[in-house]
Amino acid sequence: MSGTRRQVRIAPEFFDDLDRQLGHERGPGGEPSVHDFEVHELLSIVEVFATSFDHLPAHIPGRRDYRVLMAAGSLVPRFAVVGQLARDGAVELVQVDLDLGSGWDSSDSGAGHDGGVTAVGFKGVDGLRLAGDRFPAEGAGERTEEGPPVVFLHGGGQTRHSWGGTARQVAARGMTAYTLDARGHGDSDWAGDGDYRLALFAGDVEAVVGQLGERPVLVGASLGGLTSILLTGELSPGVARAVVLVDIVPDMEPAGAERIRAFMAERANEGFASLEEAADLVAGYNTHRERPPDPSGLAKNLRERDGRWYWHWDPRFMQAVEGKSPSEIMDVDRLHTAVERMVADVPVLLVRGRMSDLVSEEKADDFLSRFPTVEFVDVSGAGHMVAGDRNDAFTDAVLAFLDRHQLAPG
Repeated sequence: MSGTRRQVRIAPEFFDDLDRQLGHERGPGGEPSVHDFEVHELLSIVEVFATSFDHLPAHIPGRRDYRVLMAAGSLVPRFAVVGQLARDGAVELVQVDLDLGSGWDSSDSGAGHDGGVTAVGFKGVDGLRLAGDRFPAEGAGERTEEGPPVVFLHGGGQTRHSWGGTARQVAARGMTAYTLDARGHGDSDWAGDGDYRLALFAGDVEAVVGQLGERPVLVGASLGGLTSILLTGELSPGVARAVVLVDIVPDMEPAGAERIRAFMAERANEGFASLEEAADLVAGYNTHRERPPDPSGLAKNLRERDGRWYWHWDPRFMQAVEGKSPSEIMDVDRLHTAVERMVADVPVLLVRGRMSDLVSEEKADDFLSRFPTVEFVDVSGAGHMVAGDRNDAFTDAVLAFLDRHQLAPG
């Protein structure tokens, strides 16, 4: 439709993004409001998508129906707007991300800021909005081939920021990496009805894979690993090329699982008076890890509200009513059956933290005896949070696995 003007519609998710990033009143320092953006920026954005959609860069490689406009604004240093081509030929604006600080490096050619990392959005089950980051494959324009995407799925109570170091290294090896906030976590939407069944976490990932348009490698820690098992072994076999399980097996140590549950539930509703107070609780849980002198890094997992800090996840995840909780994680037989199908279809790697109290040496040995084709790496100096405790060793294990199975480009 080159030269044809397209109709442009604005999806509710777009306005949700604006509400999340801008206030409804102009800030004390002159910061623009939502209304300011709509009046001074939105009309020009609509015009570009109406007249030049087909000439904008692809938001997701290989998907011609998602395009992204990245430009300098009159009110904000830079913005990125994602448009999706609808069935009727119109364009729907579905996502907007604003840079309200120092701006993005225009040399990234539309890839975004922070070394090319861009915020991306997906739709999960029933249209639930999922937030993520995209780490583009380095040198993609110079390579004759690019490896499959790698999708990182965090554990319960975590966010996509758990994976930054490894995702960058995967991208450096020529594979585009996506880190995803699960439903009810991070910047993704909370389930309106409080439904956090494991099958819905898996359904969300299946929907993301469909939007990527290519079978990925799944890397899942704890909850993310169980999600990968249920998805690839029961709900949608063949959806992935390979799976990395990070310190998780179906038959977990009950004491370790209870310790995690108690840690997450302790301040789920009450929150914290300060980041220091949150850091004290984390240090009490991760006793093998030195407490950082500056707790500001925790801000990625917390949100400030009315003078207190709260975990950046929906408390109903831990308090879900019967029939809406992730109770599948306790069905060991069902998950073992799913693993049996998973390992028959794709290569699987288990990465264990040697100090883990969730996947003990005995539980790991039992799992490997039951599924002897599963590859295994035991990371010394790491507990359950393997990627955070020993990111260097964890990343090396993931990259070596990708190399062994010729998934990373040569």
